[in-house]
Amino acid sequence: MVLAALGILDTITLGYPLASVWRYLVYNVYYGASSTFGAEPWNFYLLGELGVWGGGAVALVLLAALGARQMPLLLVAAVTILAVHSAIAHKEYRFIYPAVLLITVVTGIGLAQVAAWGRDRLLEWGVQGCRATMGPVAVALSWWCLVSLHVWTGATLTAYRLGRHDNLRAMSSVEQYPAVCGLGLYGADGEDWINYGGYTYFHRSVPMYWPKDVPEFESLAAAFDTLVYTKAPPEGSGFIPQQCFGQVCVARRSGGCALLPMLAMPFPNPVPRPPDRTP
Repeated sequence: MVLAALGILDTITLGYPLASVWRYLVYNVYYGASSTFGAEPWNFYLLGELGVWGGGAVALVLLAALGARQMPLLLVAAVTILAVHSAIAHKEYRFIYPAVLLITVVTGIGLAQVAAWGRDRLLEWGVQGCRATMGPVAVALSWWCLVSLHVWTGATLTAYRLGRHDNLRAMSSVEQYPAVCGLGLYGADGEDWINYGGYTYFHRSVPMYWPKDVPEFESLAAAFDTLVYTKAPPEGSGFIPQQCFGQVCVARRSGGCALLPMLAMPFPNPVPRPPDRTP
């Protein structure tokens, strides 16, 4: 049913059935377009989930196995999604999010099965009424809350929660500065544009720059009067520190801004068009 719906949608929007799937495979497997953004080994997702769950991975696997006894198709679909994306060199966590949702459902079914077994055992022992049901449910939910707390406070999710917290605080503070005519981001070797949320946290219609090294900084410094940085700017650039948020600081200089072109975003080169075989 899913493939049929996808085929109809692709026929209407892209011209023929399953065009999106076919193009995804051609551009990413044959042309390798996505690999320009980076490549990871086949076990990237498995190691990533193990890093997220830690010791809780044992509970996850057991509950998913129990849930799959009731709805095996959900687990099959999740494993298929994981296997397909593991075979593609460029990997991002969002690619397997549908599998994460399916595993969540299967795990919930498994947890419900554990609670049902507990209820049946209490009924055998002569416990009647709501106590036979509510007791196992409360125990199962409490246990799962402890597993979730372990995952939430683990090193992986803590790093994701706080990894760019200071960067975003610094960017939000810059929005409050008066008369900003240009914004520079510096310290991550030209990758600073990733760390600050872009214009989402900086609601100003002014250009933004992210020089990768000292020469590029010096060539662009005249275009911005406000700087957010994790590495000190070159001496003599005129930027005076204003405030810091952890390891991220904000500095300003006096004077206006020169009109210089913004840096290009690091998009991959266009994929060549196939040759025209029309006679």
